[in-house]
Amino acid sequence: MDMRLKQHFEQQWERYFAASELPIAAWFTDTPEGEELHPPKDRHCCVMGEFARVRAGDALCMNASSLTCMGAKRYLGYSDTLRPNFEYFLSCGNEQMKGERYVRTPEMVRDWLASQEFLPLHQRFLHLRRWDALREEDAPQLLIFFATPDLLSGLFTWFSYCNFFDDSVRTPFGAGCNTVFSQPLLDPTRAFIGMFDPTARPYIPKNMLTFSFAFERFAEMVDAMDQCFLTTDAWKRVQGRLE
Repeated sequence: MDMRLKQHFEQQWERYFAASELPIAAWFTDTPEGEELHPPKDRHCCVMGEFARVRAGDALCMNASSLTCMGAKRYLGYSDTLRPNFEYFLSCGNEQMKGERYVRTPEMVRDWLASQEFLPLHQRFLHLRRWDALREEDAPQLLIFFATPDLLSGLFTWFSYCNFFDDSVRTPFGAGCNTVFSQPLLDPTRAFIGMFDPTARPYIPKNMLTFSFAFERFAEMVDAMDQCFLTTDAWKRVQGRLE
């Protein structure tokens, strides 16, 4: 991690986004790299449920053995399967399970799954750290912002300024970990608004969504902060509400 970029962004963030919370950085490595592996501790462990700790300042390292959620394992690249009869689970259910009723029919779920791209299978370690806790040896691949509507307005417009095309920000259907992790890693040209999944919503505050994008163009985005709408009176009116 470039420490000059880290410090410069923190200064610019405070200047333009007031007291809004800093993003979380995520990346994969081949080893835990000296960090303690976060275990499930005999409880259900979904990566979305662990974000509260990271937002509070804890650094977490996880892998397939840390997660008990089959969806998280699939969307993070630790498994190539979903739960049995997933098309019924996501839709109307069957004799063995109650459906979530997020999609009208099992056939629609099958068609949707056939169109999906998944992260390549691996057994790497997922690291999560809040931006201000990043170290020089860290190598972020993804940034995840937890955003109120006013902050989301700023993030959306800032990203669009630097990556301008018609659908540079997307809100695809998917589980929380799919829209937060998988989609932006698979498509680094776009940002993704996530956490519309009702099952995952209880893990984050009621007035927040996530805004995620790949790290590779972040230095360019930070360099653009003094040239874009963030310097205008229009943004200052919104910025005042962030404070």
